Amino acid sequence: MKAIISLDYSVESILADLYNSSLSGFFKFITEFGSIPVVILLFACIFYFLWRKGDRSLAKRFAFFFGLNEVAVYLIKIFINRPRPFGALPLGETSGSFPSGHATASIFIYGFIIYYLSKNYLTGPKKKIVNALLVSLIILIGFSRLYLNAHFFLDVVGGYLLGATFLTLLLRSKN
Repeated sequence: MKAIISLDYSVESILADLYNSSLSGFFKFITEFGSIPVVILLFACIFYFLWRKGDRSLAKRFAFFFGLNEVAVYLIKIFINRPRPFGALPLGETSGSFPSGHATASIFIYGFIIYYLSKNYLTGPKKKIVNALLVSLIILIGFSRLYLNAHFFLDVVGGYLLGATFLTLLLRSKN
């Protein structure tokens, strides 16, 4: 446990040294791509698209695993009840710090978009560009949570692992 706390505070210290107030606006913008309103909007659009496309089985599984993902974040936050970094208070963050809901949701939602577009629509250079942009967005969302001091490093890593777990379960699920 001591090593975890030490790692988190080391990363926090490095980021504090790199902090530049002119970049905080950019990272506040980026962090919104993992916020509850944006994630729910994307979820609704993806669900609607899959349903209208006739892939209702995938739409239902997508909704099921998305719901499990969000419930897991909520329950783990309550169970672990890890305090957030001191800087999170001005951001209005009040829930527990572990895991990062932004990181969890971003890897699930944007990871699914990468999977679906790559499987059904994109090939060649377009596929590489879109995938690189979405992977960059996932990484930037997690980094934004650290940069804005809303989470510790391992909160974001834990969020990525949790979201990737539910995404993997979705992608391996059958009709």
